[in-house]
Amino acid sequence: MSIAYRDKVAGLFRASPGTWIDGLTVASRGGAYAWRTRVSDCRVQLGMVIENRVRTLPDGRSKVSEYMYTPADEFAVDLAEAAAIRAEANGDVR
Repeated sequence: MSIAYRDKVAGLFRASPGTWIDGLTVASRGGAYAWRTRVSDCRVQLGMVIENRVRTLPDGRSKVSEYMYTPADEFAVDLAEAAAIRAEANGDVR
């Protein structure tokens, strides 16, 4: 298990609480072959509440898997910290 990948995935979710995030975006942070394990690690090891939904796209054939993090205390999210985590997750180095 790579702590670095788990922490990148956790950072992505913490930067966007209450927002559905496409599985491909999570995979880009958590590794192409084990990103679902990283989501599980966030749930089990860090106690994060992360929901999953699968939507069918308008074409009726394609599906998209999305994940959303809900903090235990929605008001505990520091907006400046969230912005810094989001910037880091997107590769913005200052």
